[in-house]
Amino acid sequence: MRTALNYAFFILIERMTSFFLLPLLTRSLTEADYVIWTQSVIVTGVLTPISLLGLQTAIIKYLPVWRFGSATSNSCLFSIHLVIFGLLALVATVFLCLPGTMTGLVYGKVLHPLAIAVCFVGLLAGEVLFEILVAILRANGQITACAQYLLLKGLLRIGAFLFVLHIFRGGFIQAFAAVAATSLLMSLVLYVRHLSVIIIARAGIALSRPYWHEVLGFALPLVVMSFLIGANNSIDRVFMVHTCDPRQVASYMAAYSIISVSAIFYSTLGFTLFPALAQFWAIQDKSAASEIMAKAVKLYLLLVIPFIAGIAVSGQEVFALLTPKNYSVSTSVMLLLGCSIGLFGIFQICLYIILLAFGSTTFLPILSTLVLLNVGLNAYLVPAYGPIGAATSIFTSNLIMSIAAIVMARSALHLTLPWDALFRIVFYASLMAFFIFVAKVFIPEHGTLGLFFILLFSGCAFLAISFIDKSIGLRSLIR
Repeated sequence: MRTALNYAFFILIERMTSFFLLPLLTRSLTEADYVIWTQSVIVTGVLTPISLLGLQTAIIKYLPVWRFGSATSNSCLFSIHLVIFGLLALVATVFLCLPGTMTGLVYGKVLHPLAIAVCFVGLLAGEVLFEILVAILRANGQITACAQYLLLKGLLRIGAFLFVLHIFRGGFIQAFAAVAATSLLMSLVLYVRHLSVIIIARAGIALSRPYWHEVLGFALPLVVMSFLIGANNSIDRVFMVHTCDPRQVASYMAAYSIISVSAIFYSTLGFTLFPALAQFWAIQDKSAASEIMAKAVKLYLLLVIPFIAGIAVSGQEVFALLTPKNYSVSTSVMLLLGCSIGLFGIFQICLYIILLAFGSTTFLPILSTLVLLNVGLNAYLVPAYGPIGAATSIFTSNLIMSIAAIVMARSALHLTLPWDALFRIVFYASLMAFFIFVAKVFIPEHGTLGLFFILLFSGCAFLAISFIDKSIGLRSLIR
C-alpha cells in the first residue's frame, strides 16, 4: 500500500490543482466553450483506449517476458507503435476530412469546426503517446515516475490554457491549440528521455511475429471493454449536449468535474493493485490475493463513503464557490453523481479479479446490456427531466454493474465482504455529515474559509476515529 500512497500523493496534487482552478475555467470561458473543452476531455478518454487497441495493457503484461531493452522487446515495441500510429492516423484523417460531421457528433453545433477538429486530434495524439509511455514505465515498476509525469501533464495543460487566456489574451481556440501542442510536445520529450527511439525504430517486426497472435488475443477484447465502459460513463453528457440548453450542460459538467475528484481513490488503488494481484495469481496464491483484495476494498470504502457524505451536506456550497453565479445544480444531482462514481470504483476494483480469473471477454455481454440500458434510460429521462434524469441513468447503470462485478469476483476468489467495517464506516461518515450540517447552522456566516476548516476538521476527525477503531484497522491498511 505504500507504493499506492506515493502514487496517490502526486495524483492528489494534480487533482486538487484542477479542482481549485475550476473557477478560473468556468469564469474565463463561455458556457458553450466550457462544454467543448469538457466534452473534448471526455471523448479523448473514450477514444484513447480504442486508438491503443488495448496494447498498453499488453505492454504491462508482456514486457517483463520480453525483457525490456532486448532485441525482442524492441521489435515488439516497434510493432505495437506501428499499429497504434496507423490507427491514430486513421482517426485523424476522419476528423480532418469530415470536421463538420465529427465535431457535430461530439459537440453539437460549433463555430470553426476545422480548428476544433485539429485541436482535438492533437490532444488525442498527445494522450495516446503518453499512455504508451506510462505503460512501459509501469511495467518496469517506475510507479513514482508515472505519478510525477501525470502531475506534470496536468499542470502544463492547465498552465497553457490559463496563460493563453489571461496573459496572452487569446481566445478559446488559441487556448485549446496551446493545450494540445503542449501535451503532444511533453509526450515526445519524455519519449526521447526514456526510450531508445532510434534503436526501437531499427528493430523491425521480424522478432515480434511469434507474439502477435497471443498479444492481440489478449488486447483486442480489452478495446471493446474499454469502449463500453467509456460509453457507459459518458452517454449521459452526450445526450445532454444534444437535448439540453448550454447552461444546464455546463452546470452538469462542472458538477461532474467536482465529483470526479473521488476517482483518485479507485484509480490510485488500481494502479498498484492489478500488478500485485497478477503476481499472486501467477503463483496460484489465492489466499494472498484475497487478503490484498479485502484490504483494497476496505480502504476504498473508507475513502469514498465520507466523500459522498460530505457531498450530501456541503456539495451545493462547494459548487457555488467554484462556478459562476449563472451555474446551478441540485444536491440530488451531485449526490447521484457521487454515488455513481463510487459504485464505478467498486466495479473497477472487482474487474481486476474478473480479468485474471475469466479473461477479458466474460464480462462483455453484461457491459453491452448495461450500455443499451443506459442509452434507453438517457433517451427517456434526459429530454424529460434534464440533469436529474442523466444522473439517475448513470447511477442505475453503475449500480447494476457493480453488483454484477461483485458476484463474479466472489465466484472466482474467496472474498469476505467487510460488513462490520462497512457499517462502522457508514455510521462514522453519518456522524461527520451531521457535524458539518450542525456547524453550518450554528455558524451561518462561516464563509469560504470557515467551510474549509469545517470540512477539514470533520475529515480529520473521521480519519482519527477510523485509525483508532480496530474493526476498521486503518493503521494496518496503510502498511
